[in-house]
Amino acid sequence: MDENKVSSNSRTKYNLTEPLPDVGSSFERDLEILQLFVTASNFGKDFVGRDEVASLSELNKHIIGGVLTFFNKIGFAEKDGFKYKPNQELINFENKLKCETREKAFQSLKPLILKTWFGEETQKIFRAKKDSLTEKELFKLIGNAIEADPEYHKNAINHLIEYLKHLNIIVPIEAENSEGKYKLSTHIKIHPEGQNSIENYSDHTSPGEKEDKTSEEPPKNSTKSMGPVKSMISEARFIVNIHVNYDGDSDISKVKDLFKLINENS
Repeated sequence: MDENKVSSNSRTKYNLTEPLPDVGSSFERDLEILQLFVTASNFGKDFVGRDEVASLSELNKHIIGGVLTFFNKIGFAEKDGFKYKPNQELINFENKLKCETREKAFQSLKPLILKTWFGEETQKIFRAKKDSLTEKELFKLIGNAIEADPEYHKNAINHLIEYLKHLNIIVPIEAENSEGKYKLSTHIKIHPEGQNSIENYSDHTSPGEKEDKTSEEPPKNSTKSMGPVKSMISEARFIVNIHVNYDGDSDISKVKDLFKLINENS
């Protein structure tokens, strides 16, 4: 028997290394529960349980509970006992849905997805392959990473891939003979050390232009950047006007010595 699979009288349990979505949900249902969750929590002010969220819809409370648990495990929500509170990114998503398209609102969720285990694993996979992958190939690699059963966990893994696709973390390749293949979005820059960032192209500025603007700004609190300034100061000449009131009591020789000293150092 597979050491990661434990049998019992009722069902088979799997010892997965990472959490998977609730089997009774889907990507679209997750989004519906996400919105209900934000509303029930008074937009993040209160911790709420599955019953409070379920009171706002006709969805099964057990599915809602499973989704809230999954949200907590992947960093979407905080937990206090049996209650949860949405992270700020979920609240931002709900707020943006009121005035923007769903695709633009998804930008609030993308940083959270990139930090999840499956977001990081997807980046790792494409970093290693440095090429395009079919959805079937990505399915297999993600499943292998957590020692999942490809049949039993089929819907759950496909559920994760739906997150990656809808949030444009992976995008289809629009080229000849590349049907069904995906690549990592060009908006996600993977650095050699594995850290990632999301480029924001909403201002229609190219990455090159952004870098040029940055390079023009002098570093703050940098002693090295003061080198040319110090050199200019040392070579500068100053004209000083000194006005002396002589009342007849001062020692005139001392005044002369003062002007002599100034003249010698000018």
